[in-house]
Amino acid sequence: MEQLSYTYSNLLECITYSDLMENKSLIDYSARVLASKSAQRKAAEKSFLEDGVKEINISGKKGIKFKTIEDKLISRLLVRNLKKSYKISRVNRHDIIKNLIINLKDGSPYNIARLDIKSFYDSIDFKVLLDKIVSDGKVSRYDINLLYKFKDSLDQKMISGLPRGISLSATLAELCLQEIDSFFLKEKDVFYYSRFVDDILIIHHGGNNKTVHY
Repeated sequence: MEQLSYTYSNLLECITYSDLMENKSLIDYSARVLASKSAQRKAAEKSFLEDGVKEINISGKKGIKFKTIEDKLISRLLVRNLKKSYKISRVNRHDIIKNLIINLKDGSPYNIARLDIKSFYDSIDFKVLLDKIVSDGKVSRYDINLLYKFKDSLDQKMISGLPRGISLSATLAELCLQEIDSFFLKEKDVFYYSRFVDDILIIHHGGNNKTVHY
């Protein structure tokens, strides 16, 4: 398996514009290098999330944020590795609408089904997901240990499912839905399938009363 190592240069690339706006000292390049090297040391010492996470409220739902820039950078590099291992890429809304219009111009009879997974993030069984990641063998043992530390930090806050507010949760949620994507894309009656997070759109040739079991 080919994955990015937790070197300061790779971690440096994980610093975003929002980090600079949140911490003005990072506007200085030397400060960003220092933060990245500090994150590298933390990764080497296997002390990711040793201070836990901070719980926040996002539109009435439980969310979290990382307490340190080091944890934030390590988690982002972990996200890159997960996306690389599972070939995770998210389609943007503009492309979905564009492709939908093209398919609707086909002219043949069709049915449209729109699905929304209720309380999706909250309903994810993180333990089951972790077991799947381990059994798949696509992720390094080091990254798996990071995921277990992430789960431990959520358990300490008694947070079930995946919390909102961080890219790691979004990536893990995408991983959860890959099997559903694969299922519908293989259905012979489905000629268009698209998903944006937990919002699913299906166009199919099946009868009005057709029921799909998954």
